[in-house]
Amino acid sequence: MGFACPKSCHCSERNGLTVVQCSSRNIEEIPSDLPHDTVSLLLSSNHITKIPNQAFKNLPWLQELDLSRNAIETVDAGAFQGVTESLRVLDLSHNHMQSVPKEAFARLHAKISLSNNPWHCECTLQEVLRELRLDPETVNEVSCHTSVQEEYAGKPVIQVLDSGINFCNFHHKTTDVAMFVTMFGWFTMVIAYVIYYMKKQSPLNLGWPVDPKKEKDYKPGGSDNRPVQDQTPNRDCEQPVRPVGGYQKFLKGKTSKLIQKVKNVDSIIDDLPLHDESVANVRAKPTNQEKMRKLLDCVNCESIAKDLFNALYEHEKGLMDELLQQ
Repeated sequence: MGFACPKSCHCSERNGLTVVQCSSRNIEEIPSDLPHDTVSLLLSSNHITKIPNQAFKNLPWLQELDLSRNAIETVDAGAFQGVTESLRVLDLSHNHMQSVPKEAFARLHAKISLSNNPWHCECTLQEVLRELRLDPETVNEVSCHTSVQEEYAGKPVIQVLDSGINFCNFHHKTTDVAMFVTMFGWFTMVIAYVIYYMKKQSPLNLGWPVDPKKEKDYKPGGSDNRPVQDQTPNRDCEQPVRPVGGYQKFLKGKTSKLIQKVKNVDSIIDDLPLHDESVANVRAKPTNQEKMRKLLDCVNCESIAKDLFNALYEHEKGLMDELLQQ
């Protein structure tokens, strides 16, 4: 026999070669001390959970291998290396296998039984089965316990494949969808960041009519996305109250009194975000009254009206308090 028979097994001779009977012996792993001339290895009804790489490499004459009714969950890629040419019958039925690597059965010519395992039907299993010589008596018992397409769970794998279903196409479509969702997510994040960044940028860079000499006096972040003066609260200053009806309406209603009474027009101009040309046109006027009239003509929107109102309150507080109470 070449080597002694494993203690937990019974060995007999067949045509000068060894048959090793190890069924129902409470074995938990494949014996490593098997006779070199083993032709048939029967390991059914045990507690084996894994077929490791090169588990039968020292059995060049092995023709029949019965591993049915175990608890096998894992089959390594090189599990049957060394017996691919000699093996004629392989029984892996009634185990716990859900999937196997494609390489595990490569170049195996044996008739294989894979029935009554909780197979998960997907692309890899489809590719594995395509290359195997399945036992015709049990082929219809190789069923999808679970599937990438739920409607095929519980159906014989061969029946599903014969109907034209291609699990590999489904796998590729799923991957494409996942990639699309990921790319869309990244694109959305980039767009959101760009919008956030633009909102935070100073309008000085976006075409607002701000005197470059006043740029240092302004900072981004105003609620209306315009350059605003540093509004750090001053404990010694009162904050102006927004006039009823808005800034434009207030200035328009007080135009004549502002023209008559405002004295610090040049200082007020310094605090306003106006183009150089507009500033030059206002300063060119010979009197404060004409300067104020020209300055009020520049007010063409609520935001500029607000800036002018705040500048007036800063430099003509007494007058503005008086006008606000009227």
